[in-house]
Amino acid sequence: MINLLPEQIKKKNIKDYRVFFVAYCFFLLSFVMVFLSVTLLPSYFISHINEKVEVQNLEMIEKRPESIEMGNLVDLISATNKKLSVFSEKENISISRSVVSYIEPLEAEGIFISNYFLFKEKPDDTDYKVEIRGIALSRENLENFSLELRSVESFESIEVPISQYAKGENLEFSISFVLKNQN
Repeated sequence: MINLLPEQIKKKNIKDYRVFFVAYCFFLLSFVMVFLSVTLLPSYFISHINEKVEVQNLEMIEKRPESIEMGNLVDLISATNKKLSVFSEKENISISRSVVSYIEPLEAEGIFISNYFLFKEKPDDTDYKVEIRGIALSRENLENFSLELRSVESFESIEVPISQYAKGENLEFSISFVLKNQN
């Protein structure tokens, strides 16, 4: 059929086909570019914003003055070590063992001891103050336990605060006394 067309129309058809092909390629290329920009630009902007935030964080870290200088740090470490040395003193360990060894053999029926506290009220004191906390099943059990504590010669100034208004069962108690110096 194309051979029957005049030469001018053939050239025009070929020219139109080429224009259509170029326009179609341009349209396809522009569609691919729009698709890629829609899918890739958000991730680019997010990564760009994250980069700015990280750069700002690094700048803030570089500008921040040191809160503890090296000299202060050494003093702080030595003070902390001095405070921690209290736990490693053999004297405290033997004293706390002696407190437990005095209290363990006592017949403490209905008494459940939860905590022992051993401390000096003043740093100059030679005697240690001991506080025992726990739960007594009844007021009578607590009174019997306090009498047994009073019978131990190494304990003095035993304070057993029992209020007459306290409930009669499952009493939370705190008994304090002074451990006489064993020297």
